[in-house]
This record gives sequence, structure tokens and C-alpha cells, in this order.
Amino acid sequence: MNERFFSLPEEKQQAIINAGYRVFSQNSYKNSPMSEIADAAGISKSLLFHYFHNKKELYMFLWDKCAEITIEYLTKYGCYEQNEFFESMEKGMQAKMDIIRLYPDMANFTIKAF
Repeated sequence: MNERFFSLPEEKQQAIINAGYRVFSQNSYKNSPMSEIADAAGISKSLLFHYFHNKKELYMFLWDKCAEITIEYLTKYGCYEQNEFFESMEKGMQAKMDIIRLYPDMANFTIKAF
């Protein structure tokens, strides 16, 4: 992966990430063309290949990003600190709703990947 991806503005990174989640969640890995991801992100296919050398690299980045985002939000909402079951469930749902607002296709991506 090209580290220049991380120098992009946050909005552009999120657009590329969400485009990847959307395309991979709607199709199998094999039937998810990089050109469709690039179009959904509003960038050229060659620029997408500049940031991610191949489809597998992008896919694995998105998979790792799922875990990173989930842990970040569960920690932010204090889900790991709860001893009360229902309070933990409530905080977990709040975290999940925030994740869905920012990454609407991430859950479907993980289900499809699994």
C-alpha cells in the first residue's frame, strides 16, 4: 500500500473506503472490479492502483480497517468498561449506529467476507 493514501484529506479517504465496502458487499471478490470501486469513489482507476497495488491489497486493507474502526468506537463508547449487561448492549448499539452513519456498507462487507 502506498502511504500517500494517508496524506489524502479524510473525506477522500472515507470516499475510497466506502466505495470499496459498497462494491465488495454487493459482489463477490472476483466480480468486484477496481474500476467500479474507483468510479464509486470519484477517482480514476489508475489513481486507485497508485494507492493500492492490487485488489487483494485493497480488500485486506478494508478488512483490517473494519476491525480498527470497530475497536475504536467500542472503546470510545466505553463498551469494554461496562459490567452491566444492558448498559453494555446500549453503548454497543450507539457505537454501531455511529459506525453505520460513517460507513454504511461496512457491516455487509464483513458478512460477505465471512
